[in-house]
Amino acid sequence: MIANKTVPLNLHHLSTLSNSSGSVPSINEPVPIVKLNTVKVHQTNDVYQHACNITAWQQLYDQLQPNIFKGQLTECWLEGIQFFKEYTNTSLRQSCIVWPKALWLGIPPPTEKVEGYIGSHAISQHTIALREGGSEFELTTPNDYTIMGLVVDLDVLLSQINLLYPEQQDQFNRFASNPTLQVNPKQKQRICQLIQQALKAGQETPELTTTPATLNILRQDLLENLINLLFSSEVINDKSLRKRENYLKIISKTRDYILSHPQDVITVASLCESLHVSRRTLQNCFQTVLGLSPYTYLKAIRLNAVRRELESRYSIHQTVQDAAMAWGFWHMSQFAIDYYSLFGELPSQSLSARGNLEHTWL
Repeated sequence: MIANKTVPLNLHHLSTLSNSSGSVPSINEPVPIVKLNTVKVHQTNDVYQHACNITAWQQLYDQLQPNIFKGQLTECWLEGIQFFKEYTNTSLRQSCIVWPKALWLGIPPPTEKVEGYIGSHAISQHTIALREGGSEFELTTPNDYTIMGLVVDLDVLLSQINLLYPEQQDQFNRFASNPTLQVNPKQKQRICQLIQQALKAGQETPELTTTPATLNILRQDLLENLINLLFSSEVINDKSLRKRENYLKIISKTRDYILSHPQDVITVASLCESLHVSRRTLQNCFQTVLGLSPYTYLKAIRLNAVRRELESRYSIHQTVQDAAMAWGFWHMSQFAIDYYSLFGELPSQSLSARGNLEHTWL
């Protein structure tokens, strides 16, 4: 399978496919991005690397709390279907874009007791997350979080729906437009078990994913279980989401402001003035949604930005000092202490990893 791939020059925002110049590959250069019928396992202690590991997605992860990051991604591709299991040990803010003309389902396993969020909507034991490919969305995930993912080419999915539920095409469109759905617990458990068993079997017995008969049956099982899960679901109408939505808009605007003013002195007071909110409202936003103070969030976003600059082969900054100063850190010893506190490694160690990261889109 061949797909166009673009690498945006801006290391701190996602982008849809567009023409680019310079040393960055353009969308007119087809890049192989998928090896079919093979289970891959990626383990890393680097949040930037982990965000880049999932095939054919664009992702940016911000680590929000001090910890040595640990992540694992186990994924497999069949024709028109991608499925995976992802684990992260620390709380993250994630920007994501799924590959175009596809539908992603984020499915926490029954053993996952803590809620993640897609926008303002909780991803809980009783819900799943949905998003069509090609558009950006935001996830917030807690410490020690596991989620299953299933991504299906929309043409493949709609063709199968037409066979199984030809009279319910309109209902699918209604489902797909919602960020979360309330699901049947048994159907959810069934598809989680199927994904888990398929990944495990593919690791232990690789020939299972290269034998046409088993491949066809597995692909059909995934499609049918996905469709049964969708058509046993219900749309969630929760008016209490409005307050969280407003809080998330403020947090999103805060991040955009920080990233667009890398060298400015940004204080809580200046944020309040720029966002037209009171100090109390700003404090409530961050404490309610992230459990952090605005100042802690501000510093974490800038430290994550420096980390991307240090590790990306497309960064224009060649030294730790250049990257740190570009993001407003002038006291190098204090910067090194803060950086180590958040990521568990020195900035120089991150810089030395530049060029060693695999399968990165940045």
